[in-house]
Amino acid sequence: MKLLIFLCVACAAVMAVMISQAVRQEFILKRLKSSTEEKTMQISRYENTVSEMKKTMLGVRPQMMSMITETQNLKTKKETLQKEKTAWEENINTCNKEKGEAEKTKGEVTENLNKLTVQHNEAKGSAQKTIEELKQQILDRDKTMCASVDTTIAEARKLCGLGDTLPGIFSPRPRDFSLPNSSWGPKMMELYDHYNSMCDLETEDIHNQKGPWIRLPSYNRSLKYATGGVYLSKMIQSKARLFTRNIYQAGAAFEYVIFVNKEEKKCVCLLQAGHLLEGPPGHVHGGAIATMIDTVTGTHATFLAGLVVTANLNINYRSAIPLGSTVLLESTFDKMEGRKVSVICKVTSSDGSKLHTEATALFVAINVSHLMGM
Repeated sequence: MKLLIFLCVACAAVMAVMISQAVRQEFILKRLKSSTEEKTMQISRYENTVSEMKKTMLGVRPQMMSMITETQNLKTKKETLQKEKTAWEENINTCNKEKGEAEKTKGEVTENLNKLTVQHNEAKGSAQKTIEELKQQILDRDKTMCASVDTTIAEARKLCGLGDTLPGIFSPRPRDFSLPNSSWGPKMMELYDHYNSMCDLETEDIHNQKGPWIRLPSYNRSLKYATGGVYLSKMIQSKARLFTRNIYQAGAAFEYVIFVNKEEKKCVCLLQAGHLLEGPPGHVHGGAIATMIDTVTGTHATFLAGLVVTANLNINYRSAIPLGSTVLLESTFDKMEGRKVSVICKVTSSDGSKLHTEATALFVAINVSHLMGM
């Protein structure tokens, strides 16, 4: 009986231990289950967070790609700017080098120019001194000659310029044929007053005049235009006369005056043709017209390029010019190529309404030694 009771107690103890173990295991399982559920929820939250982050990253990715592209573009632009900067620095260095060379050349040119200026002034002073001496010699000779001539003879009085309206070849005061005289008609005077009013100062020294237009004095020799030429012309071919100024009778042949406008590169001539220029009955000879065209265009070319000679003169006659009428010759600059100067000339009635003649002229610049055959 005791054994049975012991066994029962032992069984009960074993059952109690087993029940206790089972309860403990159940508790542990519950804890594990709870922990697992908690972990599962945490993992789910993490997964949600990761999913949201993925979405955010997907949304940010285009911006990042754009930023990467922009960064690359900026990098490329930086490299380009760096290359341009290098090129500009090289250009600046080259310019500075050229500037230095130019300044050096400028200094040399300035020095040479100063030397040439000094030499020119010395030569000019010497030439002026020589001219003054020649002038005085000519005046002394003229006085001696005129003191011994018979002043009752008209030719002698003409040579010495005594009592004549036209100074003679020994007169120290040359006559300016471009000034008005009693033979000039109303149209000639009207045009003369028009152009002369645009000349500020009217003197025999054309370099002293100011204003848009310059009236050129006109003597009986071309050489008289030069400095001291009035006296030199008496020594070199003193009997020669400018073709258009070889008649002393006023109004008989070429009555004209020339005006030059350097700024506009234009030249105009007012011409009144006298009775000695007749070609066709009652009209001006074509050769006389050609002479005046050559005179005007040549004067114009001289102002443009210095001393020139005629190389070609092409004339188209449109309508005849009545004797005694006043016409206007207008010369305009065409082109200049090296020593060659081209001008265009037209001859019209005094009011410009009728075209008489058209011409083109070509001149070649030369030096004085060439003209004198030296």
